[in-house]
Amino acid sequence: MANLLKRCLDAGDICIYRGDTAKLIFNLKDSTGAAFDGTGRTYLLSVNSLEEPPDGTTQIFQVAGVVATTQVSFTPTTPNVANVISAFFDIQETAADATILTIAKGAFLILQDVTK
Repeated sequence: MANLLKRCLDAGDICIYRGDTAKLIFNLKDSTGAAFDGTGRTYLLSVNSLEEPPDGTTQIFQVAGVVATTQVSFTPTTPNVANVISAFFDIQETAADATILTIAKGAFLILQDVTK
């Protein structure tokens, strides 16, 4: 368990507890680190059991993002976070011209909680 908690502290990873449905909020920044307005773009958080999946068969869940100017949030639902997992995520941005860009990726961990 200590190794998982340490991993949660590493930059770029997402770590939540089983059953948590709080919003996951990301600040949008451009390549210089300045705040970026994501209005007019769409965002998708995908969680997969494989770091480099060959297709969609190992996908665990996807959540569409909600843009609030320079932030995008993703709210997992109870079925998405019902089980303890060690998986991988990425966030894809789709621009108005249909250009797709992966803007973040890393480990996605759902840890065991105490409450049942």
